[in-house]
Amino acid sequence: MPQIKVIKPFAFAHRGVQVEEFQPSDEALEVSDELAEHAGLVEEGFIEIVGSAKTDDDSGDAKVTAAQLREALTARGIAFKANAPKAELQALLDAAEKTGD
Repeated sequence: MPQIKVIKPFAFAHRGVQVEEFQPSDEALEVSDELAEHAGLVEEGFIEIVGSAKTDDDSGDAKVTAAQLREALTARGIAFKANAPKAELQALLDAAEKTGD
């Protein structure tokens, strides 16, 4: 499960129904992929991904979350749509790595 650090208070509706309040803390919290991958939480400074959000699938390949891709693109100064699907984010990052950006 992904681990986050809450920077600014926010409420999150899990599965669009169950609302949970989050308060700033220096302690890492394990959260659902749904929360960690929510567009805008990292970009708008509400959370920081601090723990491994990678899991191994049957092929042994590590999976990267959309939140991790957004964080990597932001760190490189690469623009992307807030609602971009994970595949599009990965393509942008792959292209940047090939060109050395």
